[in-house]
Amino acid sequence: MAKDTYSQTISPKQFGQVIGMSESSLKRWVDSGHLHVTRTVGGHRRISIKEALRFIRSRSLKVRDSSPLRMTVNTESFSTDDCNSLFMHYLKKGMAEEARQLIFNEFIKGATLAELGDGLFKTSLEIISLEGNSANNILIEHRATQICIQIINSLHELIVEEKTLFQAVGGAISGDVYALPSMLVAAVLKENHGAAINLGPNTPLDVFREASVRLEQSKKPDLVWISISELKNPRELSEELSRFAHECDEDQIELIIGGRAAGKLTLDHKTSLTLHASLNSISKQLIAFKK
Repeated sequence: MAKDTYSQTISPKQFGQVIGMSESSLKRWVDSGHLHVTRTVGGHRRISIKEALRFIRSRSLKVRDSSPLRMTVNTESFSTDDCNSLFMHYLKKGMAEEARQLIFNEFIKGATLAELGDGLFKTSLEIISLEGNSANNILIEHRATQICIQIINSLHELIVEEKTLFQAVGGAISGDVYALPSMLVAAVLKENHGAAINLGPNTPLDVFREASVRLEQSKKPDLVWISISELKNPRELSEELSRFAHECDEDQIELIIGGRAAGKLTLDHKTSLTLHASLNSISKQLIAFKK
């Protein structure tokens, strides 16, 4: 889907057709500030497709006719098992558009990025990764990962940035070549009103320092996240991260560490340091952090 699709607009009448509502009902939502519109030079109201999707999602509305949106939107309910089976099937077969559409529909129905990451993405990719090391299985796993990365990038376009509450920077630690976990964290931060800079995989700890504690005070982020999916020397990294956590603590920078290998670490206790086993756990901390 082209990036400019979401910036295109429809009329209130067309949006009423999408959700099965009258124009008078839409006008009340506009007048109350719940639905944002723009006006043409001639004074006619227009609704961006991105705003229409945001409104549908925020109100858990059913889509009656998606044709005015110029895209397919299906808000019918499916069981968790059915979604998992379908998504894994699409990933295994390399059906990128079908996989994107499924995630898109779940997002519009109200699933958070943390829920999608801990659920559909994690479940499917973990099962695929356990299916052996043959050339074909490696191909399937790598292709599935790339499809997921593309989907996350497309979801970034749907996140409405109403306000920025905090600045964040992060990535995967040196030796960790996995890009997807850190991308998911960045997306969850953005959904929770954070401006997130993702440094990507295989990032040396000194680079995290350059992007945080070594900056001028006014440019320092509020939060640093470190993703750890692969860990070769837990003791050595624990010592290095404990030192970095101390530096972050002194600068009142929140340090979030997560990933499937993070549980192997033994870290000094710091007020600003938290370890997480899931994206939902990070999301819950961000709710408290924003307050």
